[in-house]
This record gives sequence, C-alpha cells and structure tokens, in this order.
Amino acid sequence: MAVDFEAIWHTHKRFILQVAGGALAFSVLLGWQGGIAAAATRAAKANAGQQAELQDDLAGLLGAEGLEKGRAAALAERLEPAVLDALLWRADEGFVLPKGEKAGAMFYSQAAGKAASDVARHAQTWNAQVPTTSQALGLVTEPDEARLPEALAQADLARRLVIRLLDAGVRNVTRVELPDASYVARDGERGFLRLLPARVTFRARTETLARALGELQVAGSFVEVLGCTVTRERGAGEPLLVELEVQALATVEQAPVAAVSAGTPAGGRRGPRRFGRER
Repeated sequence: MAVDFEAIWHTHKRFILQVAGGALAFSVLLGWQGGIAAAATRAAKANAGQQAELQDDLAGLLGAEGLEKGRAAALAERLEPAVLDALLWRADEGFVLPKGEKAGAMFYSQAAGKAASDVARHAQTWNAQVPTTSQALGLVTEPDEARLPEALAQADLARRLVIRLLDAGVRNVTRVELPDASYVARDGERGFLRLLPARVTFRARTETLARALGELQVAGSFVEVLGCTVTRERGAGEPLLVELEVQALATVEQAPVAAVSAGTPAGGRRGPRRFGRER
C-alpha cells in the first residue's frame, strides 16, 4: 500500500524533524546494549541508508514548501496591486481631506456643494430629473470630525454615481441613499478596507440599465453591485423602476473605532447578492 508521505509530513512535521536526527544514534545504541556487534553494524548501515533517504525526502518537502510560500508571496506582490487598482474606488480631487487640514468642516461643506452643483449641471445638460441638492443626494450636513474622510467619500460617490447613470442614458433619478460605511481590518496591520454603500432609485429601459451597470464597473469608479430590483409599474414599453444597491471599496489607514467590524460589515454585504425580476 502506498504511503502518502506528504500528508504525513504536513501532519507530523515537527515530530519527524526531532526524531529523524536521532534515529541513527538510537539504533546503534540498541545494538551495542544488546551485545550483538554485527547486528548493530548492519542495523546502523541500514538505518544510515534509510536516514539518508529520509533526509532527502525532508529536504525535498522543505524545498517544495518554501517554493509554494515563495509563489504565494510573488502572486500576492504582483496580483494584489493589480486587483486593487481595478476594484478600489479612487476619490476625485477635492474630495480627499488634506493632511493637517484645520478647517475640516469648511472643506467638507465646499465639497458637498460641489457634488450637488456638478450633478445639477450634468442633469441640465441631459434635461434630466435628479436630486440636485446635497441633502437630496443623501449627504450629511455636519459630519463628526472622525468621519470627515468618510463623508467626503460619500459626497464623491453620490456625485459620480448619478453622473454615471446620466451618461448611460438614465433621465429620471428619484432617490439616493447613503447608509453608514463600515470598516474591516486588513491582515498584517495594513490599515482597513472601507465599504461605502449606496442605494439609488431610478427609471430606465432594459438596455439603459445594462449600459448603466457597465458604466459602474470601470477602474477607478468601480462599485460592487449588491442588489438590483426591477419593477414594471406601467404598461409594456415604459421605463422600469430600478432599485440598485452598490458599494464602493477603498483602503484607508484609519477608521472610526465604532465603525470597525471584525467580520461581515453591517453596512456592506449582507449575504448573497440580490437580483429581482421584472414584474
């Protein structure tokens, strides 16, 4: 029967390393104590050969284990930046709190006003009906100082979310909601992953909805689609009512203590993605 040496190695690695080094001496000692010199010699030679084979196997496993670790490290080093570059939300200039900024509240007020004016100007270009005030876009009025970076990111998310929908052909956005963000600590003391959710309700035809989802899946402005419910409230051929739930991901150095989650974030994914049918 073949022995799965690799499985044994991973299970009993520490014990094998401790025992293998003393196997030869133990065998010789037994032979000497028994007074059978020839048997001891033969056992020693046999054991020496077996130990040499064992050491070769151990060296091979250690080398393979090191190789796998090296591969994993190389993959993490090469793939992680590419994945993050594709999937993380990068805030536009004017929506990132400068280091050392002392007038944070004023900086945020200006950013929220810019978000609203950008949306209003874009909606006018397309002759569309959308929320055009910071309050209607779901932005907080006076965020806590600890949540200023988060509030700025929400302003940027609401602004670009509506603008992307308009560029895709949506002409009627009725509601934008911005639930609280949540944070998950990254491994290795490398800051936090911030999950910034948003819900938007609008009317669109099927082909427009498809374009809108495509507009939201681009590098730098990528949002994860958590749910999409489509309802047909009018007659055939009329625009559908769409309730879209998304979240933007970003890595940050710090997070509000009360918002950090050890597991599944409360404001982010809450189980399987939800997609509703037309009805």
